[in-house]
Amino acid sequence: ALAVRAAHELAAEHPGGSVFVPMGGGTPDGPAEAARAVRVLAEALGLSSPTGDDPASGWSALLTGRRVVVVLDDVATAAQVRVLGPVPVGCALIVTSRSGMTTLDGATRVSVGALDTDDALDVLRYHLGAERVDAEPEAARTLVERCDALPLALRIVAARLATRQNWSLAAFAARLADPAARLDALVCESMSIRDCLAGAVRVLTRYGDGDGVALRALRLLSRLDRGLVGVSNLAALSGQPMAAAEVAAERLVDAGLAEALPDGRYRIPELVRAHVRELGRSPECDQVVALRGQHPTTTARPRR
Repeated sequence: ALAVRAAHELAAEHPGGSVFVPMGGGTPDGPAEAARAVRVLAEALGLSSPTGDDPASGWSALLTGRRVVVVLDDVATAAQVRVLGPVPVGCALIVTSRSGMTTLDGATRVSVGALDTDDALDVLRYHLGAERVDAEPEAARTLVERCDALPLALRIVAARLATRQNWSLAAFAARLADPAARLDALVCESMSIRDCLAGAVRVLTRYGDGDGVALRALRLLSRLDRGLVGVSNLAALSGQPMAAAEVAAERLVDAGLAEALPDGRYRIPELVRAHVRELGRSPECDQVVALRGQHPTTTARPRR
């Protein structure tokens, strides 16, 4: 949604229009090949698909001389973008990805994680109106908390409430009270928190976690009743050295499943933990209940 809005903001400078190209980084079928992205672009522009086997040539031929905004959505790796070649002069490119795209040269990066409470409330006000949100301030804050202040979750809440004018914010917040049922409620048309998280797990396992260390750590963390954890906590839970535990945590950040905090801890949203619990338990996860009681002084508590 943020990328589409950014494309709309650039529309005045790019009268050729905006083109949305799904790159499939987190889909079950895997990322789209560059040739498919070029075909989608051609169809959107109403042009014939370029012939030849070089995607970069086709990309350049379609865009040169036009003033178009292209949104490449759900890119798995920077290589998916690099193979298309540079963006022709006069065009703009917006890339969304779960990874940081740190090896993509010349890009301006914007990290979108959990919002602070005030910004999250503004999202609800934008979609539902300030009058409705401010009439139930405590319920609105509860909704933000139960959405982990994640933009997509808030957008889904707003979409559902917008079509149910007779629902109070408090009533919908009550529907989200049980973490186990929360993922079922956070669905509206094509928007689904569960699908988004499933895509993030696929990206993790396909590209950043060949030895399964990060996924194993995530399964362990999903059993905890707290969202903030330090490297020492993760090392104790997983039986790993500190360095290995930090590598696992950073892999989760790269996949968009955790957030690195300035104090060195990591935030694992409850929605992420709920999804991982749905994926099934490994035998190691059963050790967490006992381990949790053994480390009461070092286990980080979630912020309220």
